[in-house]
Amino acid sequence: MSQESPLLSTEHGRRRAVRFALALTHNTHLAPQRFEEELLDQFVRGELSIEQVLTHLEESASSEDDQGARNAAAQ
Repeated sequence: MSQESPLLSTEHGRRRAVRFALALTHNTHLAPQRFEEELLDQFVRGELSIEQVLTHLEESASSEDDQGARNAAAQ
């Protein structure tokens, strides 16, 4: 079981952490897409843990990989 950082235990702390991450990725290929922004918003509000956000991102990446493979096979 992972322990959550004290910074991430409050909405204010989660918001600060997300703002920092967004500032680092602003105007780069790492900037979040809409789906990722929605997950971050849910994380900031405390509706998702960071582990749940990562799980959703991994599932999304996996389904995109599967779709890409199906598209390649169809061509």
